[in-house]
Amino acid sequence: MTEDTYNNYLHEYVTFGLGVHYVLKAVIIQFVALLLTYQFARPLTISVSKPNLFIVIYTAISLMFVAVTFLFTRNMCRRSISPKMHSRVAVFLSTALYHLIAATVVVSGYTLLIVAVSGLKQINTLDMFISLLFTTAFASILTVGYHDELDNHLPAVERLEEAIDEWIENTAWIEEEDNTQAQRDGLKAFEDSSNDLESIFSNAHTQAGKQLSEEFGSWVSSFKQHNGQAKELVIEGQKHNKGGNQELRTEHEEFRRIKSRLQDLSTRYD
Repeated sequence: MTEDTYNNYLHEYVTFGLGVHYVLKAVIIQFVALLLTYQFARPLTISVSKPNLFIVIYTAISLMFVAVTFLFTRNMCRRSISPKMHSRVAVFLSTALYHLIAATVVVSGYTLLIVAVSGLKQINTLDMFISLLFTTAFASILTVGYHDELDNHLPAVERLEEAIDEWIENTAWIEEEDNTQAQRDGLKAFEDSSNDLESIFSNAHTQAGKQLSEEFGSWVSSFKQHNGQAKELVIEGQKHNKGGNQELRTEHEEFRRIKSRLQDLSTRYD
């Protein structure tokens, strides 16, 4: 099985596996806010004496909102327990989708408030830049609110990455001398960290996250059924025994694949 099998639905780059109703609730609130806000903002765009100054101000503020949206989507992607979301491409896609949703709200509002009443000719340059401000502001509000919702469902970035790093580090138990207390303690630490990861992965909500959770849980279950020597072969492999146990060889390959996916999850792309 390859990394390409860990696919995500497009909407998961916005919902991160949670219900779409969280997004719809925020969109409805934003739409109402736009209707109320623009009733006051519209006269200002007509009477402003220095539109170029306000264009610069609106652009600068919009860029700040874009940065906020990017940072919050970046954090949510890193918490998603989905290998494919731990990439800059995923973060840019998520950021773009949030802005697309916000832009849809703004365009709908403008259509109802201006175009339907006065036509496109009534929209001036300053209107376009204030619409950009509304779009980026609504996108950032949506991501901040959704990030807050994720706090109740997904582990913190540090919690996820530390648990994965600890699991990978604990595979070093096979390097201890056979049948020693150090090896037994190392094996116990590895199994404890496996249990810890299983607990964290039980919070997965995306399609890819759930798939990884199931595969990891299945591998851990099989691993625990073996005796000490067999467990060592599952981790270390049977490099010098081509005629060895096929089951252990398969589990070793699965271990290597899962370890690679977990390293993807713990990678920090600061």
